[in-house]
This record gives sequence, structure tokens and C-alpha cells, in this order.
Amino acid sequence: MSESRGEPKSKLKILFFVPTLAGGGAEKHVVRVASYLADHSVDVTILVARTGGAYEDQLSSRVSVVGIGPNRIRSCTLSVLACVFPLLRYLRANPFDFFVPVLNLSVLLGALCFPRQKGKQMVALLQNNLTAEIDGSPLLLRLLRRPIHAAYAECNGLICLSHGVETVSYTHLTLPTSDLV
Repeated sequence: MSESRGEPKSKLKILFFVPTLAGGGAEKHVVRVASYLADHSVDVTILVARTGGAYEDQLSSRVSVVGIGPNRIRSCTLSVLACVFPLLRYLRANPFDFFVPVLNLSVLLGALCFPRQKGKQMVALLQNNLTAEIDGSPLLLRLLRRPIHAAYAECNGLICLSHGVETVSYTHLTLPTSDLV
């Protein structure tokens, strides 16, 4: 975002990526934060693997929701994985300042697809204790434990939504404490 003399300041553009807005604590936080930012002159888009979530109706009318995955896949894990190429295309074709993948698999996919360009930042949003969450997950996510940890380390920052998550995350990720919010 640059501002020249006589030119109006361009709007900050934030792009969230979540599996769905059907329910859950992290998703509810995204709805609240995205709506607040959009109502305060930030250009906000939420990419979802599956559209039609109950929380979509709670968003500010200024927030754009873009479905990039196939709604026919019932598994949340598989629907996110099916977004690899649509996410790559979207990130390359649309300008943004901040990319905020939400939850483990979205962060992993985001790290794979994120265009590392000057001026673009990736900040992951983490809801629960990373290790406990993966340990209690389906086999596929447990097998992806190391790549998921590595994906968080690729981020420019980490937003921890729950009390105590930042300490556990710092222990398991190679992020300096200054990058945790």
C-alpha cells in the first residue's frame, strides 16, 4: 500500500481462507473480525472450500465470500485438499496485502500456494493447541503433522485465538515470540 501525493490511499486488502463457515469457534472469530474490518474501510474477502455455511448470513454485506472448492465433497479435510489449484489461481489473479489461512490444513495449503512476493504477508490463525489438535485428528492429518508445523513456520506471523495456545505453539514452531499475537 503506497500513497502518492494527490492520490487517495488504496484500501488494505485482506484475504481469509477457511474450510467452511458452517460453524466452529475459529470460523466465528473470522466472521467477527472480517465484518469489523470491512465496516472500517478494509477490503475483505473470505475464500471457503465449501459455501453455504450458517455463519455466512452473519457477515457484513461488505465482506465478499468466494467458494473455491467443490460443495459435493462432504469431508472438510478432502474439500480443503481439493482447493489446491483453485487457491493457486485465485492468489495469482487477485491482489491482496494479507493472506490469512485459518486452521491447520488451510495453513498447509496456504503455505504451498502462497505467492512469496514483496508486500504480501501470510499470517496464520490458530484456534487450538496445535499438537493436541493434530493428535486427535483423522489419520491423514496426523500423517501431515510435520508439513503442517513447517507451514506455520513459513508464515510472517501467527494469531492465536485461545489462551495458552501461543506458548504451546512457540514450543513446537520455529517462530520468534515477536511473531505471535
